[in-house]
Amino acid sequence: MRQFDLSEQTLQAQLGQLNEKVRVYVGRLWQLPFAYLTVTGVFLLQDSAPKLVGGATGLLILLGLLSLQATWQIHRRINQTVKDIEEVEDALSLNRTVVRWTPLMTAPYYAILLLGILAAAGALWVGTDSEISAPTKAVEAELDRRAPAQSQDGRAPDDF
Repeated sequence: MRQFDLSEQTLQAQLGQLNEKVRVYVGRLWQLPFAYLTVTGVFLLQDSAPKLVGGATGLLILLGLLSLQATWQIHRRINQTVKDIEEVEDALSLNRTVVRWTPLMTAPYYAILLLGILAAAGALWVGTDSEISAPTKAVEAELDRRAPAQSQDGRAPDDF
């Protein structure tokens, strides 16, 4: 932060703005990974998803990589803003009230993003509709086989 001769009132206003800035960044930091994981999960759990595996899943992977980059940038901006807050607090002779974010504090967010990217990559690796839906079709066939047969009038036959 640049050194200027600022009034105490100006520094207090700046401190309030910096605190608000950190709140916004922290909100983005946790929202981005969960939003990406939700989009990835919804896509991969759709019945039509296996038919779209190639291009759409590739886009999900690209989106995940971009989300990783954005999360890293948000983390950097949080630390820069915290540094600015520390300087303003020092100028106002206040006790330091902020803590710099360490990699361990943000590791869960990166893990969530990596989980989504790996899930999308796994779907891309698994491949075609027939390969993915074969177990589902086998389960449906087994359930149909076990279902009681219905008589001509639509009622299930008696067991005895």
